Amino acid sequence: MRVKLNTRGQIFLASIVILTAFSVFYRSPTLILLSTLAVAYIISYPWYVRKIMKPNVELVMKFRHGILFRGEVEILQIKVNNHTNSLLPLLKLKIEIPPTLYIVDNPSTFFFSSEPNSTQSFNIPMLPTARGSYSLGPAILSIGDPFMLYEEEIARVDSIVLRVYPKRLGFKVPKSRSRKVFSRLIGLFSIKHKGYGTEFHSLRDYIRGDSSKIVDWPTTARRGKLISREFEDEQRLEVIVALASGTSSRGAKFDFSLGLTIDIFDGIVKENHPVGIVVFDDKIIHEFKPTMSQRKKMHIWASVYDMVPRDVYAEYQILSDWIDKNGKTGDLIIIVGDLSHDREKIFEVIRDIRLRGNHVIFIDIWGYKFSYADELSDAAMDHGASNYGVILSNIIGAGIEQDNIFSGMTMKQQIARYGGIYGYIKGPDDNIVNALERALFAFFGSKWK
Repeated sequence: MRVKLNTRGQIFLASIVILTAFSVFYRSPTLILLSTLAVAYIISYPWYVRKIMKPNVELVMKFRHGILFRGEVEILQIKVNNHTNSLLPLLKLKIEIPPTLYIVDNPSTFFFSSEPNSTQSFNIPMLPTARGSYSLGPAILSIGDPFMLYEEEIARVDSIVLRVYPKRLGFKVPKSRSRKVFSRLIGLFSIKHKGYGTEFHSLRDYIRGDSSKIVDWPTTARRGKLISREFEDEQRLEVIVALASGTSSRGAKFDFSLGLTIDIFDGIVKENHPVGIVVFDDKIIHEFKPTMSQRKKMHIWASVYDMVPRDVYAEYQILSDWIDKNGKTGDLIIIVGDLSHDREKIFEVIRDIRLRGNHVIFIDIWGYKFSYADELSDAAMDHGASNYGVILSNIIGAGIEQDNIFSGMTMKQQIARYGGIYGYIKGPDDNIVNALERALFAFFGSKWK
């Protein structure tokens, strides 16, 4: 096995040279003895290990999840498998950690020994501080002398990838209630028309070509002529979730909005109704066609999870033009945005969308107070590290604070003038199911129930 001096060893060697010079100059027996021992160690250790075979060690690293939501703690799992028949007294494991990952109460460098033919395991909790795709590594396992002046790399993992998706509120309500709210949401806006559905509509005279299956024989017998039954067929309602990006939506606020958009998508897809997503600022950034496939959800995540808002204001007219270009009529448009910028223009766009025969629900996130510091402090309490939130707050800054007075009542009245529905998220304990239920009850009244 061949070893070489590391940085620490090079500093030690420079110190020996200086010590040797002083011992010769001052003719001090103590200094001469110390410098002689140090030089002997520096020379003897490489000679000692030159005929020793390089240890057979395997380094395995993986994340417990590999994909998670921002704010969740990830566990880095490390295994050092020693296939050597002898004790390895001193091993060093050094991991390069990107600044967006915070190791909870653990160092990034580990020193340990390994018994013959054994496995050493480490579980390191980590907290991602932002969305995106992060490469952790390289992780280098080295063997060295007792003073760790020499090192020889014996195993390495170049990189492992972690994907961090936006923080999602989740529903935090029973599944039965969630299904009820989204099912009722679809039912209220679905359009029924005469056809060959399953719900009875009325009786009419028989028309040549009608199937015998729809002939109402009891009524035919009473009236003395053929009478057919007519049914209602429910048109499949398309839902478009439009996310307004840009300057008024940054940091934790944008993460929240993105997660909220996926929550709505997920709830509607589970009701087997087609739903699409459009992300826009001063142009259409992402467009996902309506689908009923749960598999498409992961495709959408993969496309938007590392998205960062540009420094431009969201132009809601872009959304209106897109709806007009795609001939959207009779659909449900759910807009996730805020009304802190250019409200009158937003109201005009809502009116235009309504005039095309579409339904509009505006989910306002302006009234929600956003702060990374608050979220990290909560995480600190959850994981029992008193300085957890403080350290991370210093890393990522103060975040976004929204201290504006929330004028939800005025917004609801303005949007209702054009036949739109206004909803909002109250705070961190709220969720989209509650927000939709409040908004639909305020608009439809008893019909909602």
